[in-house]
Amino acid sequence: MRPEASGVGIENEKSSPIDVSRAGEALLADLLANTTELLSLYDRDFRLTHYAARLKGLYGGAVVPGAAIWEIYPSFLDTRCRDEFLRVFQGGSAASIELPRSSGEAPRSVFVFGTADGVGVIESQGRGGRSTAEEQEHVILLHQATHDVLTGLQNRRRFGERLQEALAAIGGPKPKAALLQIDLDDFKSVNDTLGHGAGDTLLQLAAGRIRDALQDGESAYRYAGDEFAVIQLGKEQPMEAERLA
Repeated sequence: MRPEASGVGIENEKSSPIDVSRAGEALLADLLANTTELLSLYDRDFRLTHYAARLKGLYGGAVVPGAAIWEIYPSFLDTRCRDEFLRVFQGGSAASIELPRSSGEAPRSVFVFGTADGVGVIESQGRGGRSTAEEQEHVILLHQATHDVLTGLQNRRRFGERLQEALAAIGGPKPKAALLQIDLDDFKSVNDTLGHGAGDTLLQLAAGRIRDALQDGESAYRYAGDEFAVIQLGKEQPMEAERLA
C-alpha cells in the first residue's frame, strides 16, 4: 500500500463526508457528559445532533436530537443575531453574540463556531471570568471543531476555508498556490481483512508522515475517509509541489 498524490495547481472538488471514528464518538460522548460548558452541535439543516448534559438540564424538553436551533435559541430569529449566526455558518470566523434580553434578565451570550458538519454553540449565562480549567476545556472544544479526532490534522471544514483563502490570495503578494490530494491505495481491503482498528492505525501513520514532510507555508488536512490534502502558499511552483509529492 502506498499513498497516491495528485493535483498540482488549484482545483476545487467536492469531498465525501468523513466518518467519525468509534474512538472519536466515544470521546465526544464522554466530553458532552462531563463538560461544564452549555455546548450544542448542529448539522447543516440547523438540527441538533449532540449536546451537553448540562444544556438538557437547563432547557429540558426543548433539547432533543433533531430539534431546530431556533427551538432552543429563539433569539437567533432576531435579525442581528441571525445575520451574525449565518455569517459563521457560511464559513466565517467564530463570533461571540450577545442575545437580546428582557428587563431584569441576566446577560446572555453565545460563542458560535463552525464545525466539520455544521455549527457549534457555547452559551454563557452572565458568568464572570473563566477558571483555568474552563479555559482549557474551551480550547479543547474549539480544537475538536476544527481538527480530525483520529489523526489530529485539520478537518474538512478547515480545508474548505483555507482553500478559499488560497484562491483569494492568487494575484496578491503570494500569488502562487498548489493543492495536493493524497489517498491510500487499497485502504478498504485493510479495513475488510484486518479490521477498523488496523485501518485507524494506518491513517494515523499516514497523517504523521504527511505532517513530518510539511514546511512553512504548507498545511495538511484529512477531508474524507482515506483522503488527505495539502495546500501550499507562496511557494515556487511547480517545483515545490513536485518535491512534496
